[in-house]
Amino acid sequence: MKPVLVGVDPGSTSAVAVLDFDGKFAHIKSSKNFPPRKIISEVIEHGKPVIVTSDKAKTPSKVDKIANSLGAEKFEPEEDLSQERKRELGEGENSHEKDASAAAKYAYKQLKPKIRKIEELEEEREEEKSEIASRYFSGQLTGTNKENSGSVEGSDESKRERQNQEVSEGSEDESEAVDGEKWMQKSRKLENKVENLEEHVEDLQEKLEFREQQRRNLQSKYDKLKAGKRDEVLKERELSRKNAELKEKNQKIEQLEQQLEKTRIREKQYEKAVDILDSGGEILPLIDKETGKIPEKAATRSGDLRDRLISQGEKIYHVDELDGVELLDRIVVDELPEENPGDIIEKYRDAR
Repeated sequence: MKPVLVGVDPGSTSAVAVLDFDGKFAHIKSSKNFPPRKIISEVIEHGKPVIVTSDKAKTPSKVDKIANSLGAEKFEPEEDLSQERKRELGEGENSHEKDASAAAKYAYKQLKPKIRKIEELEEEREEEKSEIASRYFSGQLTGTNKENSGSVEGSDESKRERQNQEVSEGSEDESEAVDGEKWMQKSRKLENKVENLEEHVEDLQEKLEFREQQRRNLQSKYDKLKAGKRDEVLKERELSRKNAELKEKNQKIEQLEQQLEKTRIREKQYEKAVDILDSGGEILPLIDKETGKIPEKAATRSGDLRDRLISQGEKIYHVDELDGVELLDRIVVDELPEENPGDIIEKYRDAR
């Protein structure tokens, strides 16, 4: 597995960002229901975590718990990352993901000399890079670069030497007390790790049970087919196909019925028009705009066009004034009104 750095933003909505040693994010995710065991499960799918960090100078308890469970070292910046720095470094779809990714990226930048040293050690040793990185950051390999603006717990060799010197200079009782405290801390760390691993195992068991149920369902379907149920499946498919064909034909019949109804209405209109013409009626063209020469007698569906043409002296009727049958661009009328509406207007004007 490749070594990775992990940034965590804890809270009611938590986020995790996984950064590889090339400075590229392998995974960024946030969720409201995101307990440590879920975060751990997400992280280990993308590499071996060797550093866990946050955007706080003091590691939050949830982040500390995750680091202990993963067996990774904690990186703490000298001070809380500013909003400006997080905007500069962060990536993701929301503020939680940007905080987590900014923490990981900041740790990566501060630890870059050590990452380069790990790459050098990889060429010299016949070990996986993730194992070298884990041992290097935990102080088990020599050659640690001490220039670092943040702090990695257990990675400063001089710090360990000073602690050893202080213990040796103290009394035997003080030495035993220090050792006892170290063992207590180690014990608590291991207990937390075991607890989180147990939660992770439970989560994996749930996933396994779900996948096992899916396998049984598929096996059942396969057994039915193998036992001679293939005909039943084929019949169901044939029935579905025929139902689809029937639905398509019903839709086509409905369309034809609508067309037939329109044809019947049009046929009745033509029959009525023929009767009117046989009894002495006449055909007037229907016009909808002033183009070309206006016929001697015409009709329109537009009231505005009718008024304009009448004012110009044309003989034109509105369809509402006529008793007849409209046929596309014609209207067949039994008889015209006794007096043209234009004449009525002119007489009205003369009377005034």
